[in-house]
Amino acid sequence: MTLGKGFSRCRSFGSLFKILRAYGNTDIGLHREQNEDSFLVANELSLYGVADGIGGLPFGHEASRLALDCVRHWGQENEGVHTEDDLRAAILYANETVCREGGLLAEDTGIGTTLSVMCVKPDFVMIGHVGDSSCYLFRHGRAAKLTKDHTLAQEIFDQIPAGEKRPDVPDYFHHSLTRCLGQTDDFKADIYSYEIKPGDRLIACTDGVTDLLDLDDLHSFANNEETPELYIDKVIETALRRGGHDNTTAVAVFL
Repeated sequence: MTLGKGFSRCRSFGSLFKILRAYGNTDIGLHREQNEDSFLVANELSLYGVADGIGGLPFGHEASRLALDCVRHWGQENEGVHTEDDLRAAILYANETVCREGGLLAEDTGIGTTLSVMCVKPDFVMIGHVGDSSCYLFRHGRAAKLTKDHTLAQEIFDQIPAGEKRPDVPDYFHHSLTRCLGQTDDFKADIYSYEIKPGDRLIACTDGVTDLLDLDDLHSFANNEETPELYIDKVIETALRRGGHDNTTAVAVFL
């Protein structure tokens, strides 16, 4: 899997000014009794993201909401998230808090959640990611996934030489996480930076979206919808129409 194929990884940050519009929403879906997803739209910090509480553990909604609240709180307390090290520190703080609260809420199992956060700057976006939620970038007919799933399936696929067919793996391998917030040992978040340009469209979404919509779907909707509100509504509506088997959550940023 090539992250951000066709887009430049950014290491030199400039100061171009851009106007952005952002919107997020969530739906419980058609088969779940509780919505364990959460989303973040913090325009004052240029922070946007989603989190998906782990269904096999208790208090999934509390875990996802707590993770995003901690990222936002870190940004507020530190006057913004400006560098990759800042974003890494914010996510580490979120993980420490989820671990601590998990010990109080569910001593035997703890609690856990995915987390995918976008920090949008004038000419680059920083991505912080743990789990199997996803971030994408769409630009003038080009599209790329900016995150890599932390699942058993992805670990197997990473071992396949380029050009060889991926093996069939059990469906649950695609949802068996190898990393999440709530891990007390060897916790690590993926941190990336990519250049962005006027007209780019970013989305962060949970696997309730990506299970039912592929890259072409998300790209087509991004091209056809004029506002992030219409885009997110289209994404969620389509996921529900295709079965809505899980909570469905997404945040879009239009530059």
